[in-house]
Amino acid sequence: MYLRRKLLTDIKGKPMLQKALSFCLYLKHCVGHSSMVLNCSINKLHTITKVSATTIKKLMPIIEAQGWVSYHDKNKRHLCISNLSSKHKERNICVDKFSFRAYKLTYKSLRAFLALMIQAQKDYIKRLLLTKANPRNGKEYRAAKKKVKRLVKRGILDSMYQTYKECGISYKRFAKQIGCCVRTAIGVIGYAIKKKWAKKEKHSQQFYAPLVCKHKIEDFTFSMKNNLYIVSANTYTLSPSIKRSLGVVLN
Repeated sequence: MYLRRKLLTDIKGKPMLQKALSFCLYLKHCVGHSSMVLNCSINKLHTITKVSATTIKKLMPIIEAQGWVSYHDKNKRHLCISNLSSKHKERNICVDKFSFRAYKLTYKSLRAFLALMIQAQKDYIKRLLLTKANPRNGKEYRAAKKKVKRLVKRGILDSMYQTYKECGISYKRFAKQIGCCVRTAIGVIGYAIKKKWAKKEKHSQQFYAPLVCKHKIEDFTFSMKNNLYIVSANTYTLSPSIKRSLGVVLN
């Protein structure tokens, strides 16, 4: 199953839209290729998905407002899930890795992909800047230069600094992307790591400082009895299959 990448961009920081899109994807999986629910009702959607009627009542107005479903028959009894993918393959992401065993797992999968988009963007920018700095030929250089110029114009890259520097990704940044608290973001990333969609690498430095005794010291993250520590943001490596699923995010 494919999903327009723009839809992921549109639901950044919007939990209710994320829940609605997750339900739409889960329903599409449940009904199969037909994408139709004949004689649709809240009770029938509950029977098909096992999602509570209360939740469905909250989500359906959002789904309808977004145009993700339409109704057919003169009495509009039959629900049809709209095509959520683009005709252009490069504008889609593949969601076959999502867990469709339950709606909540589909929702978890969607939020994990939304968070991992950040790493996919970083990977793309890194490749682009490396290509611009060490092109194989003039054509490759001109293409990379054009893309870099476009990213600068969009405010994604700084015109003054166009060399790649790995700074990691903080949980606060993941939380902002998803639209949740830091604690929830930690759980979302933990789910992605458990699914082996990404690997996490922690970064910290330890400095011997006798009798520092947990005092707060400027420029250090924390201290213990005889040591000072600097903790940097974690870095992540996407699995090859997830790289293929997400594709090139910035193009």
